[in-house]
Amino acid sequence: MEQESFLSEIQKKIQNLTGKNISLDLVSDEQWFLELEFQDDNIVIRVGDGILQYPGFARMVVEYSVAVIRKGSLLSQLEFNLILQRN
Repeated sequence: MEQESFLSEIQKKIQNLTGKNISLDLVSDEQWFLELEFQDDNIVIRVGDGILQYPGFARMVVEYSVAVIRKGSLLSQLEFNLILQRN
């Protein structure tokens, strides 16, 4: 799957699971980067290029992003571990 197509699918998946508009930006100089920023009517998710090479990282990005958006704030490591254990 092409890079743009893959990122578009990840973006659609997060939007479908949360019902929120998001922007997904690729950070090419940091492989394991993940940052969420809540803006007025949009949520910006910046993710490292490891998402293109490692399916486990892609899954984690989706799970973490959805959980943070639903909660409306960042999660602690313990909270996120509990979410991953349920799935």
